Amino acid sequence: MTTITRKKQGETAMLKHILLTMMMAALLVIASLAPARAMISEPSVVYYGSAPNAGTTSTVTLTLQGANKPIAIWKVGGDRKYVLRVPMDSVGARLPNTARTGDTAAIAVDGVVVKEAVVIPLRGSLVKLELGTRTADQWAKDHPGDNGSGDMNRNGISDLQDYLNGNDPASCVWTAVDASHAETSVYHPLVLNNCLADSGTDQKHNLIRLAKGTYAGNFSYAPAWGEEFGLTLTGGYDPAGSGVRSADPALTILNGDTDSDGTGNGTVLVVNTDTAKTHGKVHIEGLTVKNGKASTGQRGGGIQARIYQGDLELVGNIISGNSADIGGGLSAESSDSGQIFLTNNIIFGNSAANAAAARIAAAAAGAITLLNNTVANNTATAAGDGRSLFIESSAAAVELTNNIIAGLAGLTGSDVFINSLGASIPLSITHNAFAALTGLLANAPGFVPDVSNISSAPQFKALQAGDYRLQATSPGIDTGVSHAKLLATDAGGLGRLFGNSVDLGAYEYHGIATSPATARTLSGATLNGLVNANDLDTTVSFEYGPDTGYGSMAVATPLTVTGMADTPVSAAVNGLTFRVYHYRVVAVNSLGTTYGNDQSFTLNKFVAAVSMGNLSQMYDGTPKTVTISTIPTGLAVDVTYNGSSTVPVSLGSYDVV
Repeated sequence: MTTITRKKQGETAMLKHILLTMMMAALLVIASLAPARAMISEPSVVYYGSAPNAGTTSTVTLTLQGANKPIAIWKVGGDRKYVLRVPMDSVGARLPNTARTGDTAAIAVDGVVVKEAVVIPLRGSLVKLELGTRTADQWAKDHPGDNGSGDMNRNGISDLQDYLNGNDPASCVWTAVDASHAETSVYHPLVLNNCLADSGTDQKHNLIRLAKGTYAGNFSYAPAWGEEFGLTLTGGYDPAGSGVRSADPALTILNGDTDSDGTGNGTVLVVNTDTAKTHGKVHIEGLTVKNGKASTGQRGGGIQARIYQGDLELVGNIISGNSADIGGGLSAESSDSGQIFLTNNIIFGNSAANAAAARIAAAAAGAITLLNNTVANNTATAAGDGRSLFIESSAAAVELTNNIIAGLAGLTGSDVFINSLGASIPLSITHNAFAALTGLLANAPGFVPDVSNISSAPQFKALQAGDYRLQATSPGIDTGVSHAKLLATDAGGLGRLFGNSVDLGAYEYHGIATSPATARTLSGATLNGLVNANDLDTTVSFEYGPDTGYGSMAVATPLTVTGMADTPVSAAVNGLTFRVYHYRVVAVNSLGTTYGNDQSFTLNKFVAAVSMGNLSQMYDGTPKTVTISTIPTGLAVDVTYNGSSTVPVSLGSYDVV
């Protein structure tokens, strides 16, 4: 018992010692903090506003009276806006480079004081302070050669007056469609940059309609944290503001050569939804993206896109004349579940060490789909796999359908490399045209190339001139396959299905196609076709006959077709005596004669009530022939009697079916 008591007493003494030590330590901590309370962060004072007379690279500073260096600095940009955050201190010995309420300061632009005796207000204050008055003289200095009579953002106020009113004449003018959708029309590159910036912060789905024309600049869309809405950027709209749109991507150009010296000044268009981990879909359509040059070590000279969980859709664009270390025309990657979808794009004339046309990568589950694109004439400067097109995925599905991927004789850049990093992935590569049998390399385990892919030269209309439409003799015509994501139109806005099947590449061949016959009678029919003259005066006719040797000709209506529209043509033929006829449309112009596909039709049949003795029976079609005098002479009617070849002796009545 004595032993137990002494043990408890010892434990009690130890606990008292520990508590005393902890109390002493706490007191020491409090004492040590007392003289250093000024180290606790204080709410800043913020001055903001515009510095209209500053240059686009000027510096705005705030310096306390009696100090020899500023405590707040801001670099002015093209919008002439500034924000000065003044660090504050309130207790104890003043920390260096801080201010206190009541201090006097001076604000300067490029070292020249524009506001003096500025009194620092209470901590946390937000103060709007304009640093000067905008003048017409300052506008003239900032915009040489521009008298300000234009209206960059089409808000109905001249640029100079907008500027003098204290506004940004290049601000974006949005129209609210509803609570979560806004749209605008853009006619100027400065306005485009502002609209893209707004789209990343306004918590709305944004539609930017870009008017036809050229926009020199480096453009960027990078939504902020919490911006979960999508962006659609579409080119081809009427510059007059009518709202009419042309689908031709050659009419709306984003040009990365901002100083017109023949060399790009950075990536033309940057899309980044990955940094802020946003979910909105980005859809870019109907643009030409050209003359971009990525910085050393950067990917994607034309378009550089990094997405997270929202999809990236590139539809009907031209990406040409760009360069980068990797991904000369395009670099697109998905870090999560965002899908990458390319259709109807023409990617040509780009250069890089590798992946001269495009580098596309998915790190997780975001599927990669390339459908009806044309990739050609891209130049790689280093040997290696995927010199033209490089696709990497170790988990996401990869699908290539109806694409043309070709190089130019004498240049590298024709290889396609699908790299699964050794993993088994869903991989589909069907109905494509590659430059050669060795043009495709896919290292996914178990992958076997589909026999539907062809290696014949695609026969572009004018490769050297950058016209990647198909010639009439191209093996890519009618060689494609239908697809769930197939669009109704091609890269030029023409119907995607012209002829018997889908064509390969971004452009559907629109030349001539034979259509089904109509208005069939007992001895005639109307032959039909579709002709696109491709801006050449074209004479049209039809060949027809009992087999594919044809033998007869009929002039079409209209006889001559011009322009670029798909024009229906037809010809009525009569006096036909055979049951089955073949026919095709024929077009003749300065380039020669082009024949449409073969079609066939069958003349209408008779159902005849035939009598033979006391037996009356209904008959229909095949295989015996009799001549009937009660209808036009020479018309052949096939009849069968109880399955035999017996010829009925008389005809009672007949009906056309």
